[in-house]
Amino acid sequence: MKIVHCGNYDFLKYGKNFYCPDYKIHNGLVRNGWYIYPYSYRDEARKNIFASKRFGIKRVNENLLRIVETVCPDLLLLGHSELISLQTLAAIKEKFDITVVMWWVDSLDEEKIGHIRERLPILDAFFTTTDEEYVRKRLQTDFANIYYFPNICDDSLDRLKNFEKNNLRQELLYIGKIYEEKRTFFTKLQHSILALHHFDSVYGARFYDTLAGFAYGLNYSKYNDIPKYSSDRIIYLTANGLLTFCPRIPDFTSVFTEEEVLYFSTIEELEELYQKALKDREWAMKIAYNGWRRAHEEYETTKVMRWLVERSFEAAKGNR
Repeated sequence: MKIVHCGNYDFLKYGKNFYCPDYKIHNGLVRNGWYIYPYSYRDEARKNIFASKRFGIKRVNENLLRIVETVCPDLLLLGHSELISLQTLAAIKEKFDITVVMWWVDSLDEEKIGHIRERLPILDAFFTTTDEEYVRKRLQTDFANIYYFPNICDDSLDRLKNFEKNNLRQELLYIGKIYEEKRTFFTKLQHSILALHHFDSVYGARFYDTLAGFAYGLNYSKYNDIPKYSSDRIIYLTANGLLTFCPRIPDFTSVFTEEEVLYFSTIEELEELYQKALKDREWAMKIAYNGWRRAHEEYETTKVMRWLVERSFEAAKGNR
């Protein structure tokens, strides 16, 4: 099988984001024995004198058509491909016998809804890290082939087992920007007695080096009230064996149980759980291990990509 993966590989950042979902998806597809042609559309768009995406949009679309015509893939897999026009996708579907699907790992912010909704008639399936029914209501669509797609780990990258280590730092690690939607929570958190170690941004190998030094991690997203939705922070923490503290996201216990991550509703509850973990290491590391095992058994990219591709062709068959 041949697959063209149109994603954000960020080749021009020279390894800065080598662990991003685009690469993990690519790795999982390859391990299933399929040929993958990577099309890093944003890099392609920046190939102009101004290094501006805006001036490269026409070429990005023309070259995607050229790639599909040359490679003749069975599947066109779209990531966060906002520069690819609806007209280009329609032309591909009309001209080639091809399955076209899209994955999405961000929240459904208002400015992104129209971009996704207009594509649904072209797509054979849409995979998202948010509950399917919530997505249908949010997009105001009855499109049937919307599927929940978990944040994925990668056995070749997420190799830490912090639950086995001693002498790790005991602060609660948080890696991520504190946007306005998060500011109230973190302001309150910083006024509590909770020890919080915050990295605004860490990239490249230093990202994993940072994870390697901590026993505890905080998963907190821009939005924490959307069914089954979390940023991919959840998988970086659990899949590397950190004891993960997570808000009570609706329906998220179907993704990780209360024996696999520690859920809290208030800062006070978070503080109580944190103090309990400090006092009872055996209990804490058992939960960290459970989360690590769930991540690698259920959400490892090789397994998830096999399911995604199989579901894509089933959906396409039903559409014909």
